[in-house]
Amino acid sequence: MTIMGMGDHALAERLGFDPLEVGGQMVEAAQLARAHYPPLDPDRPALVVGLDGAAMAGEVRQKLLLQYPPEHEVKWLGATGAAVASLAELDRASMDDASALYVPPLARPGWLASFAEIIARLRAPDGCPWDREQTPQSLRRYLLEEAYEALEAIDLNQPPRLKEELGDLLFQIVLQSQIASEGGHFKLTDVIANIHAKIVRRHPHVFGDLPGATAREIEENWEKIKRAEKEDGAGVASFFRDIPQGLPALAEAEDMQQRAWRVNLWNDSDAEAGAQTAQALGRWEEQHDSRALGEALFMLVDQARRSGLDAESALREANRRFAASATAKPPV
Repeated sequence: MTIMGMGDHALAERLGFDPLEVGGQMVEAAQLARAHYPPLDPDRPALVVGLDGAAMAGEVRQKLLLQYPPEHEVKWLGATGAAVASLAELDRASMDDASALYVPPLARPGWLASFAEIIARLRAPDGCPWDREQTPQSLRRYLLEEAYEALEAIDLNQPPRLKEELGDLLFQIVLQSQIASEGGHFKLTDVIANIHAKIVRRHPHVFGDLPGATAREIEENWEKIKRAEKEDGAGVASFFRDIPQGLPALAEAEDMQQRAWRVNLWNDSDAEAGAQTAQALGRWEEQHDSRALGEALFMLVDQARRSGLDAESALREANRRFAASATAKPPV
């Protein structure tokens, strides 16, 4: 992707303005078609050049729809003229004639850089007094609350609400990063660079030269890479140490079991695990003490994990069903 320059006079004439004056960006259609996500800042105008036939134009359209809404109006430029249409309205005939596509900015700011500017403005000397007073510690409870609200939206299968809750969670992430940047600790770019490198490093079967791996091999390799990243990674017990202390107990048990499974420390067969679960439930029936209850719950979490279920979510759903049924009954 490049900033449009003075050599684009012909395109500027056909567009009716000089894209250089509005910070335009230009991308080759072939590059956009190959990308898994558009390499564009949607808060700035863009020009897609080098369209070569309807097939490539169709790929470009599909990639743009990952970042822009279907109703977003674009202007295509072809040998026979130019026309304005929404991305949803672009038909094969018009795209076959198009050689370039002008994409205006989003109607509302929708890119990370724009949002980071808003957060930095809140923290500026003439910004919001409340936001300026916040510290990582004072924001801790909000980060936790927003994470749980996002989880609830997922559990209830409410995409519109999830969209809002993820935005609230992003606010907390960017605000924490801004505060850290002001303190000279790290920047938002460091946060993104670190997770970028980590994801690439932990997926050598996608980004590296690891041959076709099975799901089991991927999980085993993931745990090996994680352990190698730690200073004391050679110790088998070390992979339990970075499990967050504040996790709910059911989620903590599932995380521990999954990690142990990846390094073959928890590899009993389903039949063996089923027998152990029955034994744990039997001890609970006999003893009714805290230890027996904990072991029974631990094995039930294992049964959920083996079935591809999330024990924490299942219990939350059961809680909601109980609340709904209880409140539906008339008071005694």
